[in-house]
Amino acid sequence: MAWIKATALLIFGVTWQSAAVAQELPTLLSDFVSGSDRTKRELILLNVTEHHPEAGPALLKIAMETKDTETRWLAIRGIGWLKYKEAAPFLKESLRSTSNYVRANSARALGEMHELSAVPALIHTRNVDEDNGVLEQTSMALQMLDAKEAVPVLKAKSTNPSHTRLRPT
Repeated sequence: MAWIKATALLIFGVTWQSAAVAQELPTLLSDFVSGSDRTKRELILLNVTEHHPEAGPALLKIAMETKDTETRWLAIRGIGWLKYKEAAPFLKESLRSTSNYVRANSARALGEMHELSAVPALIHTRNVDEDNGVLEQTSMALQMLDAKEAVPVLKAKSTNPSHTRLRPT
C-alpha cells in the first residue's frame, strides 16, 4: 500500500488526498464504482480502507454484484486490506473465477485476513492454476497462513525458491 500512497502524492498531491478524506463513505464508494481511472480508484480504495473500517460489507456487496471485473478485484483487494472475515466464503468461491485478477486478489485477501479455513482451497488453486500472478499470490497467502501442509505442493510446483520458504515447526 505504501507505493499507492507515494503515487498518490506524486500524481494528485496532498490536496486531493486531504479533500477525499473528508468525504462520506457512500460518496467514496460511488466514485470507486463509477470511476474509470485505475489509479484514482486505487486511491479511493486506500482512503476507504484507511478511514472507514466499517466498509467491509459494502465492498463485499460491490464485489458480489458488479459485472465489471476490475471493480470486483479491486473491491476484493479492499476486503483483504480491511481483513473482513465475513467475506471468506465469497473469496474462496472467487478462487474459481475466470478472471486471473479476481483469483489472485482473492487468494491474497484470504492470506491477509488470516483465514485458516481457506488453506485447502488455496492448496487446490496452487495445484491447478497456471497463471503466474495467481500462483504467486496463492503462494504468498499460504505463507501468510503458515500453512506447513502446503510445503510439498509449493516445492513441487515452484520455480521460484522464495515461494517455498515457510517457517518450520
